[in-house]
Amino acid sequence: MELYEQVINEVRPFLPRSEDVGRFVERQCRSHLNIEPAALSAAHLPELARWISISIGLLIPKEKALLLRQNIERLG
Repeated sequence: MELYEQVINEVRPFLPRSEDVGRFVERQCRSHLNIEPAALSAAHLPELARWISISIGLLIPKEKALLLRQNIERLG
């Protein structure tokens, strides 16, 4: 499974069902890392995890956002 898909699988349980998880992660890659999702590598994970936790922290409790950040960082 490609790394981008692994990140999506980590994020999915934290977002409401109505949210497009793929689009959310894609937006984080393009906007904050300036990369295409397919170019995502283990070296990008700490920064991606940081931005995802910041963005998702607006929708869910900060403790859960931190847990998600840690889960994403462990993928590398």
